Amino acid sequence: MPGESSTAWAESRTAIVDALAPIGPVETTLAERVASAVWRLRRVAAYEEAVIAEREHLETASARLLPHPLDIDKIIRYEAHLTRQFYQALHELESMRAARRDQPAPLLRGDVHGAAEKLAATEVATA
Repeated sequence: MPGESSTAWAESRTAIVDALAPIGPVETTLAERVASAVWRLRRVAAYEEAVIAEREHLETASARLLPHPLDIDKIIRYEAHLTRQFYQALHELESMRAARRDQPAPLLRGDVHGAAEKLAATEVATA
């Protein structure tokens, strides 16, 4: 991407992959997916900062503090997508490590990110 350093990407990727210490090509691929998601999540933050900076000229503070609603939606969806990719790769890597060590791997992982909203919706529906 313009403005990004291929050296910085390579260093970030290497640092993350080394920290995850994969064994074999599949674990290495998963570690690389984690590194890619982290790098792309940084882009989301940079995009959000740029969108807010573009709104500095607006008169009301509320308009200057947050991106336009269409931009917010785009940011939220993309960030959620990348976060899911990050955790899926990380969880699969953890499962492979556990299997390699003859330890039980979690059969089910619960999504706690939407739990409060689901609970609230259930309470409203039953009330």
